Amino acid sequence: MMLNPIFESSARRRMRTIKTPIILTLYWASMLIFSLSMLTDFMGQGLQVYMFRRSTEWIIWATALQFFLIVLVAPALSACSIAGERERQTFDLLLITGIGVPRIILGKLMEHFAFLLLLIVGSFPIMMLANVTGGMPISDILMIMLFLAIIAFAALSVGMVVSTLFKRSLSAIVVTYLAVFAI
Repeated sequence: MMLNPIFESSARRRMRTIKTPIILTLYWASMLIFSLSMLTDFMGQGLQVYMFRRSTEWIIWATALQFFLIVLVAPALSACSIAGERERQTFDLLLITGIGVPRIILGKLMEHFAFLLLLIVGSFPIMMLANVTGGMPISDILMIMLFLAIIAFAALSVGMVVSTLFKRSLSAIVVTYLAVFAI
């Protein structure tokens, strides 16, 4: 049973491109390098009271890094959705399939959101390093992940709206970045 054929087709196409593993690797590598720098502070010192505070500070910086990376990636993903289809002259083909404009837009939005969720959930073990050092309970880390997912969805939604308004991908990307950074 196909829930949304646009979602399935876009997700399949995304996972087959070379950009996907590159984006995943760069995103998780930046988080890992940041985490390793935190771990070098804790090596060989044993657990001390100031480490809990340092661990909390680290999770704040890690959240800020993830927030920045999401705000950097999300507009580029969604701003080209509909505008890119118009540029490639394939949007009319999507319209004659009978799927309907709301399902086309929702399918594209959900595909981009699923990709960003993959980035966020994939960084969960790295974020759990703050739990290991005692600085943050797991419930707070899960709340941070939920916050990042909401931010990702909001940034993608702005990009999708702008993508429907512009016919060129480049102008849609520029306006999306301006709108997201203004918000």
